Amino acid sequence: MIQWRKTYLKTMEEEHTNSLRRAEEMTSESKKKKEAAEKELAGLGFMAFGRKKASRQTIRDMEAAIGQAGRDRLLAEEKYANAKETFDAEMRKFEETARKEIEAAHPIPQDPREAKRIQAERQKEMEDAILDCLREGGSYTISQLMAKSAVLEKKSHEQVSAAVGQMVRKGILVREEHARKAYFRKA
Repeated sequence: MIQWRKTYLKTMEEEHTNSLRRAEEMTSESKKKKEAAEKELAGLGFMAFGRKKASRQTIRDMEAAIGQAGRDRLLAEEKYANAKETFDAEMRKFEETARKEIEAAHPIPQDPREAKRIQAERQKEMEDAILDCLREGGSYTISQLMAKSAVLEKKSHEQVSAAVGQMVRKGILVREEHARKAYFRKA
């Protein structure tokens, strides 16, 4: 997620920079053409009506192009500010949601005895899920147990392995090895 955020921000900034550069180039080019037309108009004689008219039209066109480039620059700034604001709001919302989900999944107890009780409940929940998987009989690897149970699927391999290890030490499960793989069954 963090990499996606960095990529999105970089793309957004590059697009903004390119828009500003294009607007600046348009302004610069239009100013040069306008100055050239003004210089030409100043050098024309009294009788060059057609060329004077064309020069005046060029000057008006370049003034309009300069104005459009300025509007494009303002639009690019506004678009960038809105995109950044929207992105920041989405990230704050995502971070808040993630924080709430983590707090809901792993509440921080106020009392140390409460932490032990919560840990015992989680351990009991995993043990019950493991026993449910083994209820039909047979031997299973830890990965197979995790695939078979929705509760265990949410846990890490290390957590399930630790719970199975404790159950083996308690004598609830038996560990067997076949082809260098550990299988577990009910005792």
